[in-house]
Amino acid sequence: MARPRLNDIDRAKGLAITLVVFGHLIADEFPVGNDWYVHANLILYKFHMSFFMFITGVVTFYTLPDIRSFSDYAGYVRKKFIRLVPAYFLIALIIAAGKTLVGRYAHIENPVNGVHDLCDAFLRPAKSFCSSVWYVYTIFIYFLIIPVLLTLVKRRLDILLVVAFVVYFLPRSHYFAESSVAQYMFVFLVGGWAIQHYSLYLHVIDRYRWMFFGIFVACIGLYFIADIPKLVFGLCSIPALHSFVRLRIFDGDTLLKLFARYAFPIYLINTMAIGVVRVLVQTYWSWNGRNFLLVAPVLLVVGLATPIMVHRIFIKNTPVLNTIVQAQ
Repeated sequence: MARPRLNDIDRAKGLAITLVVFGHLIADEFPVGNDWYVHANLILYKFHMSFFMFITGVVTFYTLPDIRSFSDYAGYVRKKFIRLVPAYFLIALIIAAGKTLVGRYAHIENPVNGVHDLCDAFLRPAKSFCSSVWYVYTIFIYFLIIPVLLTLVKRRLDILLVVAFVVYFLPRSHYFAESSVAQYMFVFLVGGWAIQHYSLYLHVIDRYRWMFFGIFVACIGLYFIADIPKLVFGLCSIPALHSFVRLRIFDGDTLLKLFARYAFPIYLINTMAIGVVRVLVQTYWSWNGRNFLLVAPVLLVVGLATPIMVHRIFIKNTPVLNTIVQAQ
């Protein structure tokens, strides 16, 4: 039986995917004369994926079926494989083809140069030409290993949290998303802990909302004078951002819920949509200086709206693609 939707998690997911798109406005080159965005982007990358992974952990553990046999596990993994892996490689192929084609006529960032680069999409996702979709690769690995780990520790999530915390500090490589898996497993599991103690968790973040806001704002301010560890910054952002979308002003919100519903298509497609507009702007105009104050919101809207329109108009009406790139 399907569990009821958690409206606050939908809003949190909508906020999280919006932050992801905002971080994708640039690839490798920052617009000249816009230090504000350089700092905003660097601050964003201190916490936004931790928040996104936390929300993913909440949803994963909230919907996790009772896995008691290998057959249960195989069925669970098969479902997640169909949901994620074809989409990952489809987008990788589209990005590779697009960069190869556009690269003949315009400058592109992170190009595809030969078979070695194509193999990196499988071997080193976060360092490949399709690095923007590393999250899909990483969470599939979580879906592979979390049920096994829970069985090994007899569903003692506290033990896994300790292990994940230790793993965070161990040396790691970029092969097979090892670095990403280790970096975000702790906050992913914190999401699992939160949903297991949801009433208590919500009581704490709502009651001490302004304290969490203050701590998060302090982290942003301290960025300019100290190097706050990414894990600390991310953990401080979680209660602040989650309690923020639980404010009454968001009770009737539909926009964040819309972004949440299309979070997967937005995540997969936003960089391609933004990339096309960015190339056009850089080729025929400029995004440097004050121009970026106009270009930035346009890119943000393009990154959020285009995937939704593409899904509604094209993907939804193409059965094979609708199976691969699913909305919720």
